[in-house]
Amino acid sequence: MSEAVKWDGFPVFGRDRDAWHLLNYDMGEHPVPMWWNWRGECWSSSPDAAFGTPARDADFSGYSYCAGTVTPSDLKDAIAEAVAAERERCAKVCEGLMEPDFALPDSWFNNGCKHSAHAIRSAAK
Repeated sequence: MSEAVKWDGFPVFGRDRDAWHLLNYDMGEHPVPMWWNWRGECWSSSPDAAFGTPARDADFSGYSYCAGTVTPSDLKDAIAEAVAAERERCAKVCEGLMEPDFALPDSWFNNGCKHSAHAIRSAAK
């Protein structure tokens, strides 16, 4: 964070959940991973630490906020959501290609669209 922005000691993102974040200590060269305990509103070096730096004292103690971190499970969930959304988008494209056919209710083209949409949706199951 720039010097012009005053940090309040709380995470910029993920304030309402326990998570790892990167903080600078005394304008150090490398960020330090710190655990945010949202129930206690404090920073510590690990989730098991008995004591931590209260959020209101973090800036005064020499810390500045760099960024939140992404855990492997967060990344896995985000990828799964993106793949599911893309799969649904593709299925809707297939359904959108269906043509009205008043002569043959079950035309080969419309059946192909239906089967494609079903195959795309069921691929994740």
